[in-house]
Amino acid sequence: MGSAKPHRSKAWQWHVALLLIAIGAIYGGFLDTPFVFDDWGHLTDGANLRKLTDGQVWNLGSRWFGSLTFAVNYAIHGDSVVGYHLVNVAIHMLAAVTLYAIVDWTLRTSPSCASFRDQAAWLAFAVALLWSVHPLHTQAVTYLVQRFESLASLFYLLALWALLQTQSSTKPKRWYVASWAACFLSMATKEIGATAPVMLLWFDRAFLAENWGEIRRRRWGYYLLLATVWLMPAWYYGVLGQKSVSEGFVAAKSDAALTAVVHTSDDDADKHVVDISAGSHFRVGETPSRWDYLISQPAVLLRYVRLAFLPTGQCFDQAWPPVRNWREAVMPGLVVLAILMATTYGASRGRRWAFLPGWFFITISPASSFVPLPDLYFEHR
Repeated sequence: MGSAKPHRSKAWQWHVALLLIAIGAIYGGFLDTPFVFDDWGHLTDGANLRKLTDGQVWNLGSRWFGSLTFAVNYAIHGDSVVGYHLVNVAIHMLAAVTLYAIVDWTLRTSPSCASFRDQAAWLAFAVALLWSVHPLHTQAVTYLVQRFESLASLFYLLALWALLQTQSSTKPKRWYVASWAACFLSMATKEIGATAPVMLLWFDRAFLAENWGEIRRRRWGYYLLLATVWLMPAWYYGVLGQKSVSEGFVAAKSDAALTAVVHTSDDDADKHVVDISAGSHFRVGETPSRWDYLISQPAVLLRYVRLAFLPTGQCFDQAWPPVRNWREAVMPGLVVLAILMATTYGASRGRRWAFLPGWFFITISPASSFVPLPDLYFEHR
């Protein structure tokens, strides 16, 4: 890549303004949406929200940065839902603008995208607009507690954008550190951040570097630094002895359920908790086995893909049934395996089209693989 700074289209300000207007028009009507489901356990009765001023801010758990943003919200306006929603919408806006900048920069400067250079700004705007107004984002934006998902994704994109800035900056080291910091904060918000170093390396090879040798020569220190974010879960789950990812989900779900039965007697609590956990086929406090979860995921993944192209039949709380017989998983499993094999083949041959399905499979892997979670399916993932 050359060191010259890429020329920016004069239309970019209009494009950004239109993106913000579109998002505001769609989500502006949701600002008074009340707390639902896990919002209660995390945001209204969660003790973590009271820790901003009592010296316990570093006890917020492995998702401490996301929890910290909720604590700041609470410190400013208490339990008022509008403030929480405004932050969630702002996060989505920033993510849309960052995506626009990434696509525009890539189409404008990557040698592999030379044929799109003249239309880069408009194509970037179309991609960012389609992404920002896609119905599949509804839950991640309006379901308040899913700020963990949207904020982690924003930092994910910022890490990639910072990497792009190293290509034209006269002081690239600053941008490498900024990219690492964004990756670190993504990991400190949700486990999806653990996949960022892999995707940054893949993007580098597909669109920036001419070969692996160039990456080794120019950016080996950067990727070594990125790898340090993987020490974070080891610190929290190993050294500090905090709950594993799946156990954390169970605990959060249990807290939300217990909050919903606050007006019942202690003797009846267990009975009512089971009644309100309808969003899962498992009792509160339970998760499926690794095998049941794994063989149920191919059909779930295909549903996610279908919703990406045809977003109809969405459901806030799907209660996806687990696959109890491996035979039910054969056909979905074969389809997913075929897509994975094609993606792997394309990546091994240096085909850039493989990056998009690879992005999907790798970023969804923390929630749709062999680590069991109480809910098999959720659209915010």
